[in-house]
Amino acid sequence: EKPAAFPMVWPTVPYLQLHRHLQQAMHGRQHACVVCPSEASASAVALHCKRAGSVLCDFRQLQVKVNLAKNLTPEAARAEIGRALKDAMQRGVRLVLLLGNSPPNLRRYCDSQQVPMDAFEFEKLAEAARALGLDGPSPGFHMVCLTELPKARAERLLQQVIPGFDDM
Repeated sequence: EKPAAFPMVWPTVPYLQLHRHLQQAMHGRQHACVVCPSEASASAVALHCKRAGSVLCDFRQLQVKVNLAKNLTPEAARAEIGRALKDAMQRGVRLVLLLGNSPPNLRRYCDSQQVPMDAFEFEKLAEAARALGLDGPSPGFHMVCLTELPKARAERLLQQVIPGFDDM
C-alpha cells in the first residue's frame, strides 16, 4: 500500500520509537526520511544509526569540502558517496545520508555508474545494484535521509532535492 500523495501528514514519533518505525519502513519496502526539528535530535538519530552499524554519508562535510574549502572535486564527492552506497548495499546495512539543515540537491550527485538515481526508489534497488557491479542489494539494505529542518520548510524543500522522495 502506497502512502497518500504529497503533501501528506507526516508522523511525529518519539525518539524511543525511531527504530521500530525505521524497521517498518524497511519491511514495507520504502526508504525513510527523518526530519528532526533541532540539531540535538538530529545528532541523537545519527548516533543511534551509527551505533546500529549503519554507513553514514555526511553531505554537510562534502558540501564544505567541495564548495568552501575547494579541496574536493564534485566528481570525487560523487565517488565517495558511491563507495558508501556500494558498501551499504554489499553489507546489507542502512545507509544514512546526513543532509543537515541545508540539504543539497541530491540529483546533482547522481550518476549512472557511481550513484544511480534508482537507488532512491526501493523498487528499483536491483537495477541500482547492478549499475554498481553487484548482483543485487543484500537483505537489510535501507536508505535513510536525515535532515534538520522545521516541518513546514521540509514539506516545501525535500521533494525538490531528494530523488524518489514521494515514495519515501
